[in-house]
Amino acid sequence: SLGNGWVYLAAGLLLIGFKGRKAGRVIFVASLSIAIAHLLFYPWIKSRLARLRPFDLDPALKPSVRCLDEYSCPSGHMMTAVAFGVPLGYAFPGTLPAIVLTWLMIAWSRLSLAHHYPTDLILGGAIGAGITIPITMLLI
Repeated sequence: SLGNGWVYLAAGLLLIGFKGRKAGRVIFVASLSIAIAHLLFYPWIKSRLARLRPFDLDPALKPSVRCLDEYSCPSGHMMTAVAFGVPLGYAFPGTLPAIVLTWLMIAWSRLSLAHHYPTDLILGGAIGAGITIPITMLLI
């Protein structure tokens, strides 16, 4: 559940606690990027690709956590993590090791749960980066 939405609220509150007003713009950019990704791109791409999850194709795989939606590609967890992490890492480079470690843990969890293929994670991360990098460059 590390990649679920609660972690971004907690990270935002911690960021405000440590960085004060400097955190406001970063949280705005991350929130805007996540909103654009989830409202404009994610549902459309996911429904068009309609890729079955690994556990749907291999009955030996038994996920221990329920999926949030039907299809596997792209990974919304990875897309959101990248959309949040890029502005944070850009504004506060000292957070980059923690951001990369978080991305790796989320990626591993999605694979180990048999919810995604590696390419789902790559596409999710690319979508998140493609949306958040230009916004970050313009607004931070």
